[in-house]
Amino acid sequence: LWRQKKLSGYLKRILFRTFPSCRALLTDQQFAIPPNPKQQAFLRQMLLAGFPDQVAMLIRNTPDRRFPFQTGDSQSLARIHPSSCLSKKYAAGSSGVQNGRSFVTFISKLGEEDKIVLKVCSDVSEKWLPRICQGMLRATPDHTKPPRFNNDTDCVEVYHSVKFGSNCWPLSGSYLNPSSTSDRLRALARTFIEGQVWPLLSLFREDLIASPADFARNSPHPRSMAVLRALSHKGCVTRAHMRHIWTEDSKHWLLAETMAWVSSSRRSELKSVWPPCSERADVFAQQQISKHDGMQEEEDSDNGSSDE
Repeated sequence: LWRQKKLSGYLKRILFRTFPSCRALLTDQQFAIPPNPKQQAFLRQMLLAGFPDQVAMLIRNTPDRRFPFQTGDSQSLARIHPSSCLSKKYAAGSSGVQNGRSFVTFISKLGEEDKIVLKVCSDVSEKWLPRICQGMLRATPDHTKPPRFNNDTDCVEVYHSVKFGSNCWPLSGSYLNPSSTSDRLRALARTFIEGQVWPLLSLFREDLIASPADFARNSPHPRSMAVLRALSHKGCVTRAHMRHIWTEDSKHWLLAETMAWVSSSRRSELKSVWPPCSERADVFAQQQISKHDGMQEEEDSDNGSSDE
């Protein structure tokens, strides 16, 4: 407890020295309130971001059960110092450890090369590692899984097989930003045609004349290459850039390339509401979605009546 109070006072001095205006906003009573679970997770993530190369993984079957961890920078076995609150959780035979991969980050280590003691440790969630410690990853794109468009970051993401650290610890696969321009363009083109980037295109998904998975092939079809060339020519890799091109440059950009993917019976309809970022396209999309929902409700009602 005294260490906690000492650390709290140290952090307060740094905070007030850097942001003097906070002195009137943050009282001693507020500092005395312990962090809630969400804040605790945020603090652990900050610690991980500061020490991405000081991560240890729990090894279930070690020669010496007293040293159940392996550090990321060597093959050495390690254990948590008894003064740490995590020591009992990860003690040999403890029932506090859940199944699956377990990681901790540490600030310092003591001992010999083959038996190391970790101090100032904090739990780490496996899902944080790909997002926070990207410099420690060895990620390989897995094109058998479809890419996805992240609306929050305005970026396309590709599924990767992931290994962490110099020991290449295998992690669960994760969606990450593509490292190469080619992979980024292919993923953006596919998600665009699938309707993930703009709601308008999702209304024509059932009318596509080929699978958008063609973009992942080594030798894509000419219709796929046309979309890729159009994106590459403008250097476009985000939805915001697409909107800029349509509003400031040419509202017909990508129209011909997209129409080549849609069945001939609906091409005129697509052309009439182009570009996808226009207000006309938004109204059309909302009308079609409302119409589909209404038809679904009628179908459900009819099924309910027939059951009676």
